[in-house]
Amino acid sequence: MGRQKSLWRLAAGLCMAALVAGCAEREPRLPGERQSIRPADTADGETRSVGISLPSQRANASWTHVNGSPSHTITHPALSASPQQVWSVDIGTGSSKRTRLITTPVVADGRIFVMDAAGQITAVSRNGQLLWTINATPAGEDPIAGFGGGFAYANGRLFATTGFGQVLAINPASGAVVWRQQLDAPVRSAPVAANGVVIAVSRDDVAHALDQGDGRVEWIVPGAVGGAGLVGGSSPAVRGPLVVLPYSSGELVAALTRNGLQVWNNEVSGARRGLVRGLVGDISSDPVINFDTVYAANQAGQLVSINRRSGRTNWAITEGAMGPVWPVGGSIFFISDEAEFIRASAATGDRIFTTRMTEYFDSRKRNRAVTYFGPVLAGGRFWIAASDGVLRGFSPANGALNAQLPVPGGAATAPVVAGGLMFVVSADGQLIAFQ
Repeated sequence: MGRQKSLWRLAAGLCMAALVAGCAEREPRLPGERQSIRPADTADGETRSVGISLPSQRANASWTHVNGSPSHTITHPALSASPQQVWSVDIGTGSSKRTRLITTPVVADGRIFVMDAAGQITAVSRNGQLLWTINATPAGEDPIAGFGGGFAYANGRLFATTGFGQVLAINPASGAVVWRQQLDAPVRSAPVAANGVVIAVSRDDVAHALDQGDGRVEWIVPGAVGGAGLVGGSSPAVRGPLVVLPYSSGELVAALTRNGLQVWNNEVSGARRGLVRGLVGDISSDPVINFDTVYAANQAGQLVSINRRSGRTNWAITEGAMGPVWPVGGSIFFISDEAEFIRASAATGDRIFTTRMTEYFDSRKRNRAVTYFGPVLAGGRFWIAASDGVLRGFSPANGALNAQLPVPGGAATAPVVAGGLMFVVSADGQLIAFQ
């Protein structure tokens, strides 16, 4: 309710400003060239080829978390050089005006686990067969109200969070719910499962660590509360004994997974000048831990590199990111807040190349933006799924577009890759497999 009031105050303030401007006496137009206060969105991308050494492709059997692992990093999944769609299966309710399908699948033990926009969880086999389905909506609740949430897989158990504020432990073979824990606020982002606990950040900016065995609350870490957040929020990341917790204020807290003891805190607080969305400080790029470096970003225009041990900022650049970065070969790759596929130096943040993508469905009306998901490295390419119905492949060396695959209905999630298959969930509720 507090966030709704804040948003209403912001809207009222903007409307009042418009009314005052409308009532003011018209001023004479001054001579000279007009410069926009917003970042230009018509500049050509910078495409230059800089060599990169990629790790060898590996046939990973699982994809257990956001970006593949608890640290949100995975090396280089194997995939065909020319993948094609091999099957598609209906997983339930898709996106609509009332709800959003935003949950990225996970893959383990030969099963793909998916969640639709109405809280229905489904297991699918590698050949597209529906294995089981459960409804995670509590009795008496409107399924549409509980959209969002996500998955983590660890120790032979599937963990799910929901927009109803629940964390569930599920038997992956049967779909039976092992335990269920109710939190005080919705959880619309994926959890992380490591070191015997499953950790989720609820939308009231409280991190909860639950025992993987019985769901008992082990510890909580409240964070700074943001004024307004994004639809899904970001997932915590774990490497070794440390978890990095993202909050809607832009705060990052590193804590010990065993007891929640806080080790350091930092923040993602910068923004591009002249953007109304700069008022939303939520972290849009799930924290990624690559050895001793943490990467995170907001959608307003800042990406940071932080030392995992000390919490000190290595560097910060004026680039937002709309999903987790992908670190590889001394570079980081990400989708910017201005619909660009960017490669930057992992050591300094300096830009190496920029590939501009289509920002709007209709470049003239500019009233509906294309949403991009990824990037994911697989089969020697970076793959980016998009709401415009195209799955695109790009060169890691120079960002050149070199593959396109159709995604009927438009993508709703980033690609995931396991067992030589690439999976994308479409906005109309289809799980699509490419091989």
